[in-house]
Amino acid sequence: MTNLFSDASSDADRPAQGDNAGWVLVVDDDDDNRDATVDLLNDAGYDARGVSGGTDALAALMDDRPCLVLVDLVMRDMDGRELLLEARRRLDAPIPPFVFVTGAGPSKLEDISGLILTKPVDVDRLLGVVALHCAG
Repeated sequence: MTNLFSDASSDADRPAQGDNAGWVLVVDDDDDNRDATVDLLNDAGYDARGVSGGTDALAALMDDRPCLVLVDLVMRDMDGRELLLEARRRLDAPIPPFVFVTGAGPSKLEDISGLILTKPVDVDRLLGVVALHCAG
């Protein structure tokens, strides 16, 4: 099993419990990665909810809008790019910000514009990105 998070992190810059607004949608078809990310964000005081693919993510986005979507770039049912395009097509504005998380090599990232977190994800960087979009 690949470790999703790097070991280089500290508690000093993490937000305090109760300082966060909105919720974070975590989209990853790898159960371990998704659960680890949701647990990390919940432990940091965020309301994080996980789904296993693009189809489930679209359904969640139709029901409620998160402050941020963390999405794996490479998934079986719909990759992260396709999910973003479908969200833009199906949802009324504003579309929540999408941040791609991936272990894919550079060739998969050539046509991606926007923020990309590479695996293993630095915990402090992840929490900083979430705080930027979801601070209350």
